[in-house]
Amino acid sequence: MNPESKTYINVLIFTVIALFIISGATFLILTANKLDIIMRQPPGETYTYFMMIMDRIIALLTVVVIVPISVYQWLSHNKNTVDKITSAASVLIIAAFLGTFFSGELHFYEKYKDGELNKSVMFCKPSVETKIFDKILIKNGITPPNYLCR
Repeated sequence: MNPESKTYINVLIFTVIALFIISGATFLILTANKLDIIMRQPPGETYTYFMMIMDRIIALLTVVVIVPISVYQWLSHNKNTVDKITSAASVLIIAAFLGTFFSGELHFYEKYKDGELNKSVMFCKPSVETKIFDKILIKNGITPPNYLCR
């Protein structure tokens, strides 16, 4: 195994561990002052809020860590069979990260489009996602849901 593949595997393991630590810490920090709200919200809204946080972290890690280290591994020289398997696996890993991101965004979009988050205090402030979703809905001739905070 060449040094690039070893580096790729080590960075990938570190990234997955960091994903769990960062997402847990971020979720706790963002929800610490909202525990009273979270306890009164339906579980689906809390799940959607968590997915929104996770999607942002996954997107950041994919762009900043996974894609660059994968390109570094792909461009390595003197690849043996294990290195070629690592290269193929890196494509699957990128696909898994992107699939997770887009499925989370699709979940959020469906909840948003159907108006299931209309009365949720956790979604009172417009986010990057809701602004994008509004543009998509307007483009498709659908009136965006009206979010009214309690």
